[in-house]
Amino acid sequence: MADNVDITPGAGATIAADDVAGVQFQKMKVDVGGNGVSAPLAQGQQTMANSLSVAVASDQDLLEPNSAQADQALTVDATAGGVQFSAFRADTTQVFWSSESAQCRVTFDGSAPTTTNGHLIEDGSSGIWSKALATAAKFIRTGAVSVTISASQLKG
Repeated sequence: MADNVDITPGAGATIAADDVAGVQFQKMKVDVGGNGVSAPLAQGQQTMANSLSVAVASDQDLLEPNSAQADQALTVDATAGGVQFSAFRADTTQVFWSSESAQCRVTFDGSAPTTTNGHLIEDGSSGIWSKALATAAKFIRTGAVSVTISASQLKG
């Protein structure tokens, strides 16, 4: 079958359109499949194969390490009330973190984390938090093994 379809105004196939100030704009679905393959782009987070590639604008600020500050290594033990990161630099905007050694829990709402209260962070997890979220974070280990949370400050 040919890839192209002829559309004759007033007859033939019906297409979806949106009337904007008297001009008809055709509505289309985005498909990320290759030639002869259909892979409709679905809303929400998808696998890389089913996602739309996005290029960052050439004049957009990118996250970069805040080289004016050394990385932190926070030892998460069983301290009641939890342990927190040291203060972050004023120009830090985000914090990249990773966990090592065991599970721990974290709270952000000012409540004390316990072995059953807070978000569970699995050994080997990592992510990027806003500076405000990282500043509010309180950690406690969930078992007998202390956890190391490494944190790198980012700006941009």
